[in-house]
Amino acid sequence: PPYKNCFNANRSIGLTSDLQQVGVAANRLQDSMTTFLQYAEDVLSGKITADNTVGRFLMDLVNQVPKIDPEDFESMLKQ
Repeated sequence: PPYKNCFNANRSIGLTSDLQQVGVAANRLQDSMTTFLQYAEDVLSGKITADNTVGRFLMDLVNQVPKIDPEDFESMLKQ
């Protein structure tokens, strides 16, 4: 049965580290940014017509990014 190994004391489970989770999230973010960038380039080049709903969504998304001084950000990364 599929649950047979569930009670085995010697079984191993994979726990993702915080760093791995950040890596996965960063990859997803990069994929999304690539899609958004392609959309913007297609609109600007006239390949597709701009969609106001998408534009408002992207503007709201950009406005949600916290504003931080580059030096403060660098300092946070070093901690």
